[in-house]
Amino acid sequence: DMIFRLGGDEFIVIARMKSGNSIEKVIKRIRDNFKEPFTLVDIKLNLSLAIGYQEFNPSMDDIESIIAISDKKMYEDKRRQINQ
Repeated sequence: DMIFRLGGDEFIVIARMKSGNSIEKVIKRIRDNFKEPFTLVDIKLNLSLAIGYQEFNPSMDDIESIIAISDKKMYEDKRRQINQ
């Protein structure tokens, strides 16, 4: 698996899915890790995150298409969280 910083507070994760694993399980694991506050030099930080993803599809020509779809889904996730 690889993690890249796209810019600002946006990151890209490239993960090879193993048999029996699913993107939903990976997302749940990431979200679970953000439920508890992070401690940084005795300061507790409550962080939030929005996730957008796109599974690789051989018909997609370029990485920009994959990123654009993921970005759209991320903003949908942000809106969903605000409306809860």
